[in-house]
Formats: sequence, C-alpha cells, structure tokens
Amino acid sequence: MKQIILTLLCACLSCVGCEDQGTDDFDMTYLQGPCHGSCPAFSIHVYSDRSLQYVAIDTIWDRVTNQQIHDLADAFEQCNYFSLKDQYVAVGATDFAGAVTSFRFGGRHKSVNHYFGDPSAPEELRHLYSRINDILNTKQWIGHPVILEFI
Repeated sequence: MKQIILTLLCACLSCVGCEDQGTDDFDMTYLQGPCHGSCPAFSIHVYSDRSLQYVAIDTIWDRVTNQQIHDLADAFEQCNYFSLKDQYVAVGATDFAGAVTSFRFGGRHKSVNHYFGDPSAPEELRHLYSRINDILNTKQWIGHPVILEFI
C-alpha cells in the first residue's frame, strides 16, 4: 500500500508547475514517504529554470545554483541512475519509509520507486538520497539532518 501511495503522490507532485520551465534539459524530483516512526515525509522538485519546490506541511519555493545543478547531475551519474531498476519494493522488513526519485538530464528520463525495507536495492541508490539532501541542504526546511534508515 505504501508503494502505491508513494507512486501516486510522486505522479501528482511531478505535475505541479508543468508549464515550460526553460530550455535546459534538467528536472529532478525526490519524494520521501513516512515510516512508522519519526521519518520526515516531504518532496523536493528542482525544475529546469533552477526553481525548487519543497513540500511538507508547508510549500516553500527557493532557487538552486548552477553548482547545485551540476552536483545533483553528478550524484545521479555516480550512482548509475539510468541503469537502476524502476522499482525496489520487495518487503524484507516492514515499517520503513520509501523514496521515489525521478531525473531528466541529457535527453534521458527515469524514475525509481524504492521501499527502504527492500534488501535488494543497491547501496549507490542509498548514497544518492544522502547526496541530494546534502546538496540541497534539506535540513534547512526539516530542522535537522535527514536520517535515512534502511534494512
């Protein structure tokens, strides 16, 4: 059920602001869902015009720098994002959070749905979430660093 909710929420959020965002070929969405604990639930969408939308309890609009765009593209490239499976949703353990990411760059687009209780997910994907949170300084909106718990 969590996977369905995450997928639907990501699909809805990825359509927010679907108007023309500029000519650059870049778009990134990162949605982290809730767990049975204190995992923060939020979504971040970085558009090609360098605007950023953070949605949790409130919606915050911000701007990212060219360096942040470069660093995000590098993070997705380093984890071989376009070679990953579309889903890692096997239940090896329950009550974990999950994440849905999507990335468009260089004429390619991909989305990955990941339940953190799936032991088959590659370590590179887990590092990607930390990199995204570091690059975008997610803790500024959450109030503390994002703690990612995996099986």
